Amino acid sequence: TASGLPALYTWGTSAFELIDPNAYSSISGISVGISGVTAAKAKGADDFLLVLPDIPALQFAATQVEQVAGIIGIDVEVIYFPADTTDYAPIAAQIAERDTDAVGLLPVQPVVMLNALAAEGITAEDRVITTASVVMSPEIVHELGDTLDGLIVVSPGLPPTDTDNPGIAEFRDDLEAAGFDPDDPDIDFNTVVTWSNVKKLEEALSHLSPEEIASLDSQGVVDAVVANPVERPETAPYDFRENALPELPDLAAFRIFTREVAILQMHDGQYDVLSDDFVDILQPPDLS
Repeated sequence: TASGLPALYTWGTSAFELIDPNAYSSISGISVGISGVTAAKAKGADDFLLVLPDIPALQFAATQVEQVAGIIGIDVEVIYFPADTTDYAPIAAQIAERDTDAVGLLPVQPVVMLNALAAEGITAEDRVITTASVVMSPEIVHELGDTLDGLIVVSPGLPPTDTDNPGIAEFRDDLEAAGFDPDDPDIDFNTVVTWSNVKKLEEALSHLSPEEIASLDSQGVVDAVVANPVERPETAPYDFRENALPELPDLAAFRIFTREVAILQMHDGQYDVLSDDFVDILQPPDLS
């Protein structure tokens, strides 16, 4: 903000990324954050319990989840808990009492939360449990192990292990060519998205002549990127020219440029891709 410079291919999570006219996010943290209810509906759930830390940003997100639920036809309840909670057993007990078809989590401490649920007999193998890929760091996946089996994960990009996807295959080839092991557990969604953004920038600028490229300033780069949205198979499509979720009035002023996510499921520490393609969060497919 202080520099006045544009930010390209960001994640759409900070106040700057959501409201500053110089911000262009190819990922929408809001779209991903509210799409757990989409995944639950796709998996056949009729009701959904959203469990969130009690902070203003997530209270706002919960209202958007409720609006999405009204559009796609699924009932939503919300449990808030203090953001500084350390004992998750009482929260797990509340979740057990509600007995909904699906539970959506954005936990501050995923390991503690999921272990507390398991202690209550609630696992992703017998109930639909959704979360966002931003929660699933490699360390958490390693620590929780089989506890994650069946967990539904919504993501703006595909996992680096999905070798059937041509974009991921290219990503893995590039890593190997640079001397990296594409199966290194520290290579995760963030690595895929960052690499994909570089590819998008490269292709957007390829529409310019060498003379135009030689004279580029920051605004020229923005103009070229905005005018040339690039679809890549490994990440959700975006378009910087318009708000992607006009159906949700509260988001009309936000800089949200993508409305699609991948729906994945955990098994043996790996992600299986459930959706054939990226899914519109207001049009859940039948994955039941």
